[in-house]
Amino acid sequence: MVKKQGVIKIKPTFVFLIIAFVAIGFIALVKLADKQAAKYVRLDYKMKIDTTKIVGNERYGALRGAIFFKKGYFIDTSAKLVENRCNYNKWVTNGPVIDLNSESHEYTLDDLGLPFIVYKKANSDTLNVVKDGCNLKFLIR
Repeated sequence: MVKKQGVIKIKPTFVFLIIAFVAIGFIALVKLADKQAAKYVRLDYKMKIDTTKIVGNERYGALRGAIFFKKGYFIDTSAKLVENRCNYNKWVTNGPVIDLNSESHEYTLDDLGLPFIVYKKANSDTLNVVKDGCNLKFLIR
């Protein structure tokens, strides 16, 4: 680095090395996250969930966008709300801060605060969630 007239000049090779190290670091983090995620099984159409209370400290694992219902198994929090007959409205929404269109926010399992109870029949795409005495239904992907 050479200081000339109050301006710090950095050699292009130094900038390239910094960018390369940052890129390699991000690639390593992504690979590590993929390896971690491969250890878990996502809830699918065929699986059954017996009635289970989810409180958020089950210690079954940690994965972004996931709620664990037993060791090694998780529910994707992007499951969309498809039925809300009791008009549940105590959402902990993670929706957009600025909405760029006029469509209303589609609630997902991620918008529902803990704790709650979940259950699901085998060969069904509907996840049943009981929150504050209200039965909500979510479509799993």
